Amino acid sequence: MESEVELRKGGDQEPNPLVARDRSLLARHTFAPMNRTTAVGLPVVAALALLGGCGQSAPPAPSAPPPPTSVQDADPCSFIAKSVVTENDLKQASDDKSKTSRSCSWTSASFSMMVLVRWDSDSLIDFSQAFPLLVGSEDIGGLDAVVGKSGARPSCAAVFFVDEGTILEIVVGDEPPSTADSACERVRTIGAGAVRKIRDQGLLTSAPVPTSR
Repeated sequence: MESEVELRKGGDQEPNPLVARDRSLLARHTFAPMNRTTAVGLPVVAALALLGGCGQSAPPAPSAPPPPTSVQDADPCSFIAKSVVTENDLKQASDDKSKTSRSCSWTSASFSMMVLVRWDSDSLIDFSQAFPLLVGSEDIGGLDAVVGKSGARPSCAAVFFVDEGTILEIVVGDEPPSTADSACERVRTIGAGAVRKIRDQGLLTSAPVPTSR
């Protein structure tokens, strides 16, 4: 099984033409005091505690975290539908966060995958190096995406512009003898579902930045 790091490594490939066209686009985006208790009162307090603390207030329940307001704030693991996890017997392998990215990776008996959100200016450079065989621009789930394949392993990825200066990347690495084309089919299916989940969370309220002009 390929690891997440192996999926994202690029070979010594010539930069993809996608970079020259799109890197400048990313570069323009801005990212109460305790009561005294007498010796006589102590047994009474203990008895009340044993009886369930009658007359005492229950501690407040912890408040739920606020919903995310952007793709950057959202948990990328939430972009994968439970049906996809169940059908493919996916096991979550990691959930990582840095200053400029968040990712969630999964493994199964037949393939591994990663959902990656990045908002740094080198994201397209890394994408083109890891997946130098450009498949082309496609509509996946109602968003423009750029799909690329690896030349060294049966893996494929799609990159979406989901917000100003922010990309979503869906990466799939199949196990041999499967092919990169098969991995790209998984990318399209999983990517469409991820876009739908992001939209359901209200995080695609503005028009996405197009991947080509």
